[in-house]
Amino acid sequence: MHQSERVGILIVSSSILGNNARRRFTEEALSGFMLIDRFAPVVFVTTQGTATRRLFTLAHELAHVWLGETGISTVNDALVVEGHEIERAYNRIAAAFLLPAQLFRQRWIAEAGLVPPLRIEKLARGWKVRRAAVARRARELGLLPEDVACELLEQFDR
Repeated sequence: MHQSERVGILIVSSSILGNNARRRFTEEALSGFMLIDRFAPVVFVTTQGTATRRLFTLAHELAHVWLGETGISTVNDALVVEGHEIERAYNRIAAAFLLPAQLFRQRWIAEAGLVPPLRIEKLARGWKVRRAAVARRARELGLLPEDVACELLEQFDR
């Protein structure tokens, strides 16, 4: 976060809606958003939800800043992503940022003795990301067959 702020990106975290401490953002309603400003873009990440979700949301919203597009994230990305390929692209950018390809491949191979669900669980804990992010990244890098990835993603999203 400090690196982003050093280059002029304002990052704000809160769960309070407006001035009323009794009114809070719900994780289902909003994970984060960003506002484009040429001089001081603003990224907001709610403090509701898990640390892994907040980290992914921050990376996703920073991708919006890097590419110059305003956006909103919810926990159920299907609500926002449905029909919006650009949101999927921001999710892929966030995953690439949090799970760099070369290092990810090395760690994936190092855990070759584990069946995919256990391997994904271990890597997710180590990287501090959701299991779904690891499964999607492994699929994207050709490390996890499409059918296995789809089956696991269905389990993780329940």
